[in-house]
Amino acid sequence: MTDIYDVIFLKSEKNDTVLEVEGKKLHVNKAFLSYHSDFFAALFSSKFKEGSMDVIPIEDVTYEDFGLLIGTIHPKIFQSPKMINELRYVEKAKKLRASPGNKDLSDRTKAILLDRIVTFI
Repeated sequence: MTDIYDVIFLKSEKNDTVLEVEGKKLHVNKAFLSYHSDFFAALFSSKFKEGSMDVIPIEDVTYEDFGLLIGTIHPKIFQSPKMINELRYVEKAKKLRASPGNKDLSDRTKAILLDRIVTFI
């Protein structure tokens, strides 16, 4: 499944920063992630050194778990039929719930995800 993340997080004109997980680069949009996550809002702020880094390392998480978490709030994910089909499985929803970044998602984002998951059950 990680091959879908390689496509979703490719460099584009809409992305303005790079996160690195397990040596893999994920091109993302700071404003979008900051809006949906207090964790990313703090990470990208000028108060932290990461706010000025070209590539921000994310540690203590696997590429697959991080991709699953970020992919659920990243706009390109909903353009990918393969990924939407992956979310149909209850085990994927449980994995998302157990992922380390889940607590950093905003209540609005969690509500959107729950609504999407419920439609597949």
